[in-house]
Amino acid sequence: MLRVGLVGLPRAGKSTVFDALVRSSGAQAAAGRTFAGLTPRVATVKVPDPRLGVLAEMYHPRKVTPAEVEYSDVPRLAAEAQPGTRQAPGYLAQLRQVDALLHVVAGFDAADLAGLPAAMAARAQEGATELALADLLIAEGRLERLGGEIRKLPAAERAAREREREALERVRAQLDAGGVVRDLTFTPEEERLLRGYGFLTGKPTLLVANLDEASWPAREAVEAALRAAQAHAGTGVVSLMAQWEAELAELEPEEAAAFRESLGLAEPAAERVLAEMYQVAGLVSFLTAGEDEVRAWPVPRGTLAPEAAGTIHSDFQKAFIRAEIVPYDDLVRLGTWAAARTAGALRQVGKDYAMQDGDVTHFLAGR
Repeated sequence: MLRVGLVGLPRAGKSTVFDALVRSSGAQAAAGRTFAGLTPRVATVKVPDPRLGVLAEMYHPRKVTPAEVEYSDVPRLAAEAQPGTRQAPGYLAQLRQVDALLHVVAGFDAADLAGLPAAMAARAQEGATELALADLLIAEGRLERLGGEIRKLPAAERAAREREREALERVRAQLDAGGVVRDLTFTPEEERLLRGYGFLTGKPTLLVANLDEASWPAREAVEAALRAAQAHAGTGVVSLMAQWEAELAELEPEEAAAFRESLGLAEPAAERVLAEMYQVAGLVSFLTAGEDEVRAWPVPRGTLAPEAAGTIHSDFQKAFIRAEIVPYDDLVRLGTWAAARTAGALRQVGKDYAMQDGDVTHFLAGR
C-alpha cells in the first residue's frame, strides 16, 4: 500500500485537501499513531480501477480487492504552524516514514489572477526549500558523526561506512546547490544505505494547486508555472478546489456529477489525484483473476516477475518457476483464459520479465 503524507505551508489548506480526498472516496479518517506529541489523521482509500469490475463480471469471484492508498495529515504544533518558523522534529519524523508526498500550494488570490501563477510557484519553492533544509540538517549531522565512527572501525568494516559517506556527500552537495535528492541516481547499494534517512526531497511528490472558484479559471497557467518551477524527477502537478470538493462529497452522486460537469471536470478530484500520484510514484498494477478473488497489485514500474509474485506471498518469489500473462485488453476481447491461450495471447515469462500495467497474471511456483 502506498503511504502518502500531506505537506504544505501554513494556511495552504492541506487539512481541507485531506478531507476532500477522503470524503470523495467514501473513506473515513481515523487517528494515527501519536509520535512526539503529534497525532496524524489517516485514511485508507481504494484506488478506482474499472478493470476490476469487468473481470468480476467474467469470473464472479467471492471478493474484489482494489489497490489502496493511505493518506496521512500530520498536524504542526501550534508554535511551528506560523510562516517563517522552523518545522517541528516530530512533524518531520512522521513525514520521513511515508512513501510519497502530496504538497499543497494555496491559490486563493482571485484579486490578481494574472500574478497568481508566479505567486504560487514562489510558495511551492518556499515549501520545497523547507523540506530541503530539513534534509540538509540530517545529512550534515550524519556526516559529522560518521567521521568519528569510521576512524574507530576495524579496516574490514570501514568500506561500507565510506560508501555511505560518499553517498551522503553527494546528497549534501545536491541540497547545497538548491537541488532535491530525487534528481540523483544511486546504485542499489547506495539506496540501501540511504533508505533509513527517509530524505523528504527524495520522495515522489505531487504538487496540488488548491484553488477556489474565483481562481479556478487560472488553473492551466498555474499548473504550467508549478511544473516549470519544480521540474524535478518524480514530480507531478494537479489542480483542485478542496473546499468545493469536500462539500460535493456530501451530495448525491448524480447532483455532484452535474456540478463537476459544469466546470468541465469528468471525475472527482480524489480520482485525479490518485491517478497522478500513481504516475509520480512510478507504480503499475498487475491483476489476478479467479473464482476466489479479482485483485489489483501495485508494484514499482520495472518490477520483475519473481518480485511481483513475492507481493502476493514471499514463498511465491522463493519458488518462482514462471508466470503466465495475458494483457487485460486481450483477455476481455477473447473472453476466457483458455481462448487467450488458443489465440496465442497468453505469454509464458521467466525471471527477467518486467511486469506491465494490466498484466493478468498466474504465477507458477515449485515446492
